[in-house]
Amino acid sequence: MDGLVIRNWLLIGAKALFATIGSLLTWRLHALTVVGSVCMGLMGFTILLVGGWLWLIPVLMFFLTSLLLGYVPYTGPETKPRPRTVWQVLANGAVAWVAVVLLLWADGRAWHPTDSLAVYFGALAAANADTWATELGVRFGGIPRDMVSGRTLPVGASGGITGVGTAGAVLGALVIASLVPWVDARHSGNWLSIGHITLAGWLGAMFDSLLGSLAQKRYRCRVCGEGTELPVHCGTTASPRRGFLTNNQVNWFCTSVGAFTAWVWLRW
Repeated sequence: MDGLVIRNWLLIGAKALFATIGSLLTWRLHALTVVGSVCMGLMGFTILLVGGWLWLIPVLMFFLTSLLLGYVPYTGPETKPRPRTVWQVLANGAVAWVAVVLLLWADGRAWHPTDSLAVYFGALAAANADTWATELGVRFGGIPRDMVSGRTLPVGASGGITGVGTAGAVLGALVIASLVPWVDARHSGNWLSIGHITLAGWLGAMFDSLLGSLAQKRYRCRVCGEGTELPVHCGTTASPRRGFLTNNQVNWFCTSVGAFTAWVWLRW
């Protein structure tokens, strides 16, 4: 067999092994459910196979910072992070995943590699911005207010914003945007591109809060009468109150807005 072919297969094998190990680690650390870990592994392998090692850096940054922030001491009602499901993985990562796959059809005419880069970073910047806003807001932001009505909300409630959380969204988006030169050296020193992706990510997170306020499903517990975002409360099915979007759907819109906004700015 030709030496180049052998090297290519060895490289593919190394990437598959790396993705598998990463998938197992996310499961063992209880960061993801079993199915969520498998999905994350497939995403990682796709990114490595199509984009290469450098394209994986933003995903690792998003995952590691989200994991670490989840373990920052918190005095609220839920102190132990729960493993994320496959739907949560897809809600945060599906848009970026598609952007990488589209690299296969990048011909420099209808679709450029820069298009995939913009969509990829915009989606991840929005996901990271939303995560940082939530994690920092519930820990250090105090009492949130509904983005639309301005009324006070319980800490951690969807649609609520705080000054700390809003600033955290900017930082979370900037962390991802600052990695652009690592992935594509043509953007080295291009602060405008970094600024565009940061702003796109922040806008995605703000749109998440807007949808959380206007359209996310709300329930009332049939047992204790408490308002909740969970369809099951106190061991029984909660009564629907309003809204039509799940939290995962809201998160998908968040990453989509970040991706589309970054793509529009970087393309034109």
